[in-house]
Amino acid sequence: MPDFKKLILLRHAKSSWSDPQCSDHDRTLNKRGKRDAPRMAEWLCSQGILPHRILSSTATRARKTAESVYAATVESCDLLFDRRLYLSTPNQMLQLVQNTPEAVRCLMLVGHNPGMEDLTAQLAGEWHRFPTATASVFELDIETWAEASRQMHATLLALYRPKEIGLD
Repeated sequence: MPDFKKLILLRHAKSSWSDPQCSDHDRTLNKRGKRDAPRMAEWLCSQGILPHRILSSTATRARKTAESVYAATVESCDLLFDRRLYLSTPNQMLQLVQNTPEAVRCLMLVGHNPGMEDLTAQLAGEWHRFPTATASVFELDIETWAEASRQMHATLLALYRPKEIGLD
């Protein structure tokens, strides 16, 4: 029987568009995002969703969201940033998942739409709306991260949207 791995996909919290001179990569969180990122992080931890590794896009809004999760975890957790997650496709995300060390049992990716929504849909087998600060939690029927692919069996354990769990 395989030792299931968990994959959490977290879309960054709401970002600010107030500075038209700011590059997309450097946009930070707006007031709602600054409120929702730590609240979603605390909610995930309260549900027992504790990643062993957080791999985040280098975009400011994703970085700040990932740092909120990292700050809320009560167990030791790695926090890494990878530019390849910035506006990545599901295939690019899965390539990063495949390179995860086997000691990591629960991996969180923090990134952007449409990639987060598309990968959630591919793994769940159906489309789900994926607004900012939304998290999907999957159990993967794989023994090694190298087996991660669009064809693997994945079970959607939970989908948390801020409004639906009372955070917004």
